[in-house]
Amino acid sequence: MGIISRGKGKGRKTRKEYLQFLAIARGSLEEVKYLLLLAKDLRYVEGASYGEVADGYDQVGRMLNGLDRDLSSLVRSQACPKPKTQHLKPKNHE
Repeated sequence: MGIISRGKGKGRKTRKEYLQFLAIARGSLEEVKYLLLLAKDLRYVEGASYGEVADGYDQVGRMLNGLDRDLSSLVRSQACPKPKTQHLKPKNHE
């Protein structure tokens, strides 16, 4: 499940590895959404209960997307650092 995947990702050493595990967690969340919808369609879950859980996984999805967006932005900014300018002194041609 997503929470387990996220916990596994926390142990990763790089932000890129962590981002990969966030993608896995989002995939797991989508699986849960599908299974919950199936359970509702098969009448294992009542409509009101489905709505409560659906609100929860929507919130988790927004949190995962926000974390992914922020970390991706951070990775991009570190991958392409601004070039350091060097103050060049004119050469003496003596």
